[in-house]
Amino acid sequence: EGVLCGRLDYDGIGWVALAVSKDMKMAGSEAIIGLPGDNTVLKYNLNGMAGNLVSPMDDDKQTLKNTLIMQEDGRTIMKFAKILEEEGEIAIEEMGVNYFLHARGSDNSLGYHAERLGFELEFSSYDRGGEEAPPSLSPQTKRSTTS
Repeated sequence: EGVLCGRLDYDGIGWVALAVSKDMKMAGSEAIIGLPGDNTVLKYNLNGMAGNLVSPMDDDKQTLKNTLIMQEDGRTIMKFAKILEEEGEIAIEEMGVNYFLHARGSDNSLGYHAERLGFELEFSSYDRGGEEAPPSLSPQTKRSTTS
């Protein structure tokens, strides 16, 4: 049972999110969203682009471990550990391409994203010896903006 340990470090104040996607589109993706104002890091279903279509997953799906959301010296930091393959959720592949979306807000209240980014990441292309971890946006990562 593999685990993705993540850290988002934003040089600013606002909510932060990382989503797993099947097609680099927001609708139908599943996100981990850190809300500093609520002191929560939870999994969300992104059922569409309207705010009322972004909702926390049911309590039995809230399986993240080692979560942290904090703000210090004008920075927002979110940490989490997520199981790679969970029943009824989009799997994060250890071997093969994964599609991720990143977004962040202009304040601590969840709302329309101030910035967004979509990218592909293939974890199997990185050294597993512990010396080299995949960076957030490496030269080997393909980027695109998404909605």
